[in-house]
Amino acid sequence: MRAKVKSAVCLSVLAGMTSGAAMAAPAVTVQPWGKTPAGQDVKIITLTNDHAMTVRVITYGGIIQSVEAPDREGRVQDLVLGFGTLDGYTKDSAQGGLFFGAMIGRYANRLAHGSFTVDGKSYHTDLTDAPNALHGGKIGFDKHVWTLVDTKKTAKGAAVTLQLVSPNGDQASPAR
Repeated sequence: MRAKVKSAVCLSVLAGMTSGAAMAAPAVTVQPWGKTPAGQDVKIITLTNDHAMTVRVITYGGIIQSVEAPDREGRVQDLVLGFGTLDGYTKDSAQGGLFFGAMIGRYANRLAHGSFTVDGKSYHTDLTDAPNALHGGKIGFDKHVWTLVDTKKTAKGAAVTLQLVSPNGDQASPAR
């Protein structure tokens, strides 16, 4: 039997944009953002840099909930599609097949007829976008609460590391 496979993601906001006014130093804040229908706590992590850029990541699905950045006139706008509440991701997303800003896995895109072969062995997953399997099965990485491992602040930006452990056999996928 193979060991568990870890899938991890690290998101960073770096001071790469320019703006006319000096801003506060990079920062990281972590706040509660609700509970999943199963009662798991979800956090929202806000990363900011000194150039008016803000990225918000939620532990549910490792989702990039928003990216706010200034245009050349300094007007800040959100650059990604997303929901303003956790319900949007746990209900609307699940029903409509939307994957706004989510970490996708164990595989991305479609598996024709929900089947694939690894090392000569065939595997079959649930069809989630008939006649195919889409983005990791019925309970892909986007439907799990990820563990907040670390946050960092440096002179150039802020970062967060989230981790999800996916055991061998998760959604009928082998460990690799």
